[in-house]
Amino acid sequence: MTSEMESHRLKANELKSKLEEMDKELADNWQYLRKLDFDLDTPVIDENGFPRADIDISAVNNAKRRIREIEKDSKEVQDKLAETLDEMHQTAAKNGQIDSPTENSSTGNRPIVHRTSNTPFVKIAAIASGSPGEKAGAQKGDEIIQFGSLFHGIVPNLNTLRDYLVDNENAELRVTALRNIRPVHYLITPAKWNGVGLTGIQFELINQPS
Repeated sequence: MTSEMESHRLKANELKSKLEEMDKELADNWQYLRKLDFDLDTPVIDENGFPRADIDISAVNNAKRRIREIEKDSKEVQDKLAETLDEMHQTAAKNGQIDSPTENSSTGNRPIVHRTSNTPFVKIAAIASGSPGEKAGAQKGDEIIQFGSLFHGIVPNLNTLRDYLVDNENAELRVTALRNIRPVHYLITPAKWNGVGLTGIQFELINQPS
């Protein structure tokens, strides 16, 4: 591995760790507000214009402030991670280090969905041998950034993903994932086979704010 690639890998690891920390703090702050039945627009004064006595106003305002700050900063970190992953991919291609055909699969004229996040939202916990997922090149441990038109922030639970697969049975779906920090791309066609599900993949949600 070249020193250039190692530098990209270290930077990507740092950015990914930072995003995970930010996601956790974001989730903690949202959890605190939701316990009080608050959102970012809920006022901290009562109908008479007096500060509410049933809440810790300072703590509520701090939670609101941190949520806004983290959401803004998170977008910047995601952009930096996307740039770093792009640089890693280009360096790997330049050095002939990309040897998996699935990583270089052409997407032809398939439309590319422009996601608003580069944060993985689901992980492949297990994959069945001979399944459509395995044949597509997916591997256990892949952290999926984009699955067709799905990406982080619009998949609240696994049922959303399952319904999406059913709706797109026999359709070729473009997948972008992180595999050992490196970006990989492959095409999965959800279809009936002699096993469970349409892909043979067991998915697991990755840290998302509740």
